[in-house]
Amino acid sequence: MYRDIEDLYSEYYQELYKYIYLMTLNKYDTEDILHNTFIKVMKGIKSFKNQSTIKTWLFFNRS
Repeated sequence: MYRDIEDLYSEYYQELYKYIYLMTLNKYDTEDILHNTFIKVMKGIKSFKNQSTIKTWLFFNRS
């Protein structure tokens, strides 16, 4: 599993940004949603139970 939230942030920030931007088409909304996504990740990382990939958990349960 990932050592800390910084690992997840470093690995998935750009990909999540693109994913969210395609839905919002707005830089500021994308940044707000992405910020909130990583807050949810920090609060909910203990709920990740390896029933899916961490990427699936991030994209579909947190963003």
